Amino acid sequence: PFYKEEVKKPAILKNIPRRYSRYGITEEIFLNKLKKLPPPQGVLITSIMTYWYPGAFRVIEIIKKIFPDIPIILGGVYATLCFEHAFKFSGADYVIKGNIIRDLIKILEQYNGNKDDYSKYEKGLDNLPYPAWDLYSDLDYIPILSSRGCPYRCSYCASFKINPKLEFRNPEEIVKEIEYWNKRRGINDFIFYDDALLINLEDNFLIILEELINKKLAIRLHTPNGIHARMINKEI
Repeated sequence: PFYKEEVKKPAILKNIPRRYSRYGITEEIFLNKLKKLPPPQGVLITSIMTYWYPGAFRVIEIIKKIFPDIPIILGGVYATLCFEHAFKFSGADYVIKGNIIRDLIKILEQYNGNKDDYSKYEKGLDNLPYPAWDLYSDLDYIPILSSRGCPYRCSYCASFKINPKLEFRNPEEIVKEIEYWNKRRGINDFIFYDDALLINLEDNFLIILEELINKKLAIRLHTPNGIHARMINKEI
């Protein structure tokens, strides 16, 4: 089970009659892990739901105590949707809005002295390297993205503000990535976080499923972001 600690609500949520809790490892464990690391060239922090921003703030505060001279770069959903708030209050040295690889690389170049051709990362999602999941000591599942963005403009969803352009990866590259982690780390559970997984079904997800079946991999696929019920057919 995940560690859970009830913490003080942000002022904006004070009138919501529910408890506000923090999940994950304890601060003590986090501090001990940080103290065992050599000073990094930079620290990248992502943020998920906007209302979880206090967690990002606390992480930044702790890291600055251990590595006071190391630049901290904040990105992700919260930093994109609430850029001004993050820039003003987070304590991060840099805040990146959106998925702009060149901005991140330019910041890191200031500190490591290396020059990188960031244009190669802007030629499509398949040109991005795999996330460094191998750095995790305990790894039970792998998140997967076969696409980025969504063609719909639902009033309750900010997907199109985070990723204005709908982009797809090559389905064969998705299968290679799944097979890579299955063989390298023995991962059997893969989590698709696409916002519109069944869009362009015939040219995307259906090909992925067929290729995985052909390879006879003993794996499980999960879709916590949900899927469009009206797009489910007999083939799926």
